[in-house]
Amino acid sequence: MLADYTVVLADFTIACDATGGDISISLPQASTATGIVYIIIRDGNTTNFVTIDPFGVETISGKSFLEFRNPKQSIMVQSTGSTWVIL
Repeated sequence: MLADYTVVLADFTIACDATGGDISISLPQASTATGIVYIIIRDGNTTNFVTIDPFGVETISGKSFLEFRNPKQSIMVQSTGSTWVIL
C-alpha cells in the first residue's frame, strides 16, 4: 500500500510503503472479522509513520492505535469478535 487503506476481510498480508508520506491502515469492525488474522508489514526506508487504526472505539490489545516508524516492522493481529489482539 502506498496510501491510506481500509482492510477487507479477504486480505491477509498488508505491505505498506510509506516512502511518499504517512499511511493509515484501518481495520474492519472486529465483530465482522471474528478469528481473522492480518499481518501488517512496514516497508521502505523513511521515517514516515504507518498507523494502524481499529474500527471506531475498538482497540488493539488495549491501545486505540499503533504506529510503526522503523523499516521492516511488522505485526500480526487477530479479531476476537469484539476487539483486536496482537499475536
